[in-house]
Amino acid sequence: MTSGAFMNEINDSAIDSAEQFSLRGKAVAYMRAMALVEWTPHCDMDFTAAWPDLVYTAGARYRGLPYVNFRNSSLEEFSAFIDEEGVYAGPAAWTGCAGVDCSSAVLAAWGAISSSFDYVWSLPMMQYAVPVGDYTIPEGFSAREEATSCEVIALNDRQTIYKAYAQLQPGDAVVKYKTAGHVRMICERPVVFYDDNGGIDDTSYVTAHEITVPVFEHCGYKTSWKIDTPFSFADLHKTDYLPVTCKELIENKAEEPALSIDYPNSAMSIRNNGGFAGLLQSNYRIFMVEAVIRDKSGNIIRQPVEYPANAVDLRMVSKSYDLARLNSELDIGGLGTGNYTLTLSAKTAGQNMIVYETIFEAKELA
Repeated sequence: MTSGAFMNEINDSAIDSAEQFSLRGKAVAYMRAMALVEWTPHCDMDFTAAWPDLVYTAGARYRGLPYVNFRNSSLEEFSAFIDEEGVYAGPAAWTGCAGVDCSSAVLAAWGAISSSFDYVWSLPMMQYAVPVGDYTIPEGFSAREEATSCEVIALNDRQTIYKAYAQLQPGDAVVKYKTAGHVRMICERPVVFYDDNGGIDDTSYVTAHEITVPVFEHCGYKTSWKIDTPFSFADLHKTDYLPVTCKELIENKAEEPALSIDYPNSAMSIRNNGGFAGLLQSNYRIFMVEAVIRDKSGNIIRQPVEYPANAVDLRMVSKSYDLARLNSELDIGGLGTGNYTLTLSAKTAGQNMIVYETIFEAKELA
């Protein structure tokens, strides 16, 4: 490597201040926030049946959502289970614990800024992702479930892949997959060095955030997350990582979030049905759904909150939500005589949006 053959123009140690408010900045900020949330388990969370040495111990201090393959959660949901003392008081079993794995962490971050992306695992990611750079992909590759990233790496020369890595920007990702996979989110612009022949040097690197296993000690905390971690182009290439992104990050624009209910709820129907009916639908992932009933003085009487989960079936499914799930906690029939306001809101695309609101008279709730 030639001293001084260094591309300063793409060596940003942090996202530019203007970029912090861009789609890229929002995606990276969400990923970092997931990695830094502090908590301690209310009981031992032993996941060694799924992963060796994956244990979260009661009383220990942790940073970052726990590593969970089964339930693809969100920062909003996990944070809702943390009490004022910083204790995670939510489900502690592998099949119920709020958490993420490597790909669903990127899914959560992209789900806040992208309506086009629709995956859960790394294996089918290329069916939805946009390649970064000009590398060749085999014909029909993205439609084959048995496709592997090493096929793409083998089809292209090293410099072609290196040039693609050099085009990565904050919010993009690198993904590998064979029988299993892994995903990392890029958090800074690449640092690129050139060799004496003008080619991109092996020591060029990207910096990324990722969640992985096992749990390890870092700065007085235990964590499953590696943040601001450098990875050389040589190591990425050797382990078959492909640079990818979503179309919103390429175009630097996203469609406006839209929420709708496919049933004409009314004061009368809500009384007769004992609550809501129909599906809440969104063009983005729905992170949270909340219904609030207030009395005429504005006091909160009921406040059910749910965090739609992504099913582990290779697709993001939380773009719709069955509103009837709120009804048992709304307990419309149990309200006393009076005037009430019912408000339904949801968080999607990083925004809290009111979807529905109605006023009930006392006779309607009797």
